[in-house]
Amino acid sequence: MPKNEEDDYNELERLINLEKQVNDAKEEEWKHQILKWFSLFFVLVTFFSLIYFVLLPLLNVLFLSLKSANELADLIISPKFIPGDMSI
Repeated sequence: MPKNEEDDYNELERLINLEKQVNDAKEEEWKHQILKWFSLFFVLVTFFSLIYFVLLPLLNVLFLSLKSANELADLIISPKFIPGDMSI
């Protein structure tokens, strides 16, 4: 092959290799982005589950279901639980 055609062939090979490298880099970036969004989704689901199934019921038990001492004493000292004529 003449020198000019050989240079063109080498340039074409270099461009093909460069295109492969760019495509590989794009594919790696795409995989990274998908992994990032899946990770974000799973973190959000985990936090939602933690708040909805753990934190809210805990707050409900701690603060909203508290009863006064008189109501609890009336429930404890009742014929079903501890009869009134018995001592504790």
